[in-house]
Amino acid sequence: MITATQQKIVPIILPAAIVDNDDPVGAYGDTNPVSVDTIGFSRCDIYVLLGATDIAMTALGVYEGPTAASGANDADYSAITGLQASGATGDGRLPTATDDNKIFHFGVDLRDKDRFLALDATCGNGTAGTYVVAWAVLSRGDEEPTTDTDRNIEWGLEA
Repeated sequence: MITATQQKIVPIILPAAIVDNDDPVGAYGDTNPVSVDTIGFSRCDIYVLLGATDIAMTALGVYEGPTAASGANDADYSAITGLQASGATGDGRLPTATDDNKIFHFGVDLRDKDRFLALDATCGNGTAGTYVVAWAVLSRGDEEPTTDTDRNIEWGLEA
């Protein structure tokens, strides 16, 4: 079994300009949030990669809803997990100004969740802000994705 061939990748926050005191494009709370359609999968892992940052994030969490999110703070969505205030330490704390180039992870068991997930991410108000990208990896599917298109990737190489 090659696990990577049984997963679907969904981009949430794409590489873009640094964000200060705002929601990155694609995040829940943005006017065009990315909804991760989880139908047919029982596991979702969401990864958030920070680049350079000079300020703590003010929100980072995962929301669920019955339909694709339609805009800023969709009323049908509810929080299923989130991080603690930036003063907290250890697992479950919000990224701080010193978390450059670190990856944060949310693992979600989808068996009792609504069909759609969205990532809430808000960059703090600093001198410059935060570079951030995020993606979801859907796994444990009812059916294994069989093509690169099914896995939502442009192309894949095996060596």
